[in-house]
Amino acid sequence: YYITNNLRRMMVDVTDSVDTSIPDPVISTDPPTNLPEFAHKDFVKMQRLAKKRRVFLIQKVTKRIKLLKNKKGNEAQLSKNKRKVERLLERINDMKVLDLKVVVTEMVERNF
Repeated sequence: YYITNNLRRMMVDVTDSVDTSIPDPVISTDPPTNLPEFAHKDFVKMQRLAKKRRVFLIQKVTKRIKLLKNKKGNEAQLSKNKRKVERLLERINDMKVLDLKVVVTEMVERNF
């Protein structure tokens, strides 16, 4: 539970801070070597958890998009919902592009 909560926060933090105009920095995708107790198999397990969490978040946001698209109301409410849908679609695309190795490495470095 603790790991999935952190992964959710990390994915939301990273997708919120993604700026496509700035080139990506060179980030090592290897497991952190400065932590002696951190094994490669733990790194792989965390990547699997991150992948499952990402799928769950995409499904959750997709359900929200479907609800917003089907809502009824006046013109102001409909345009507001349309903007929300566009923002959520951008967030889904950012999550799809996100490299899980980078997310897990970042999470491990922040927590240890």
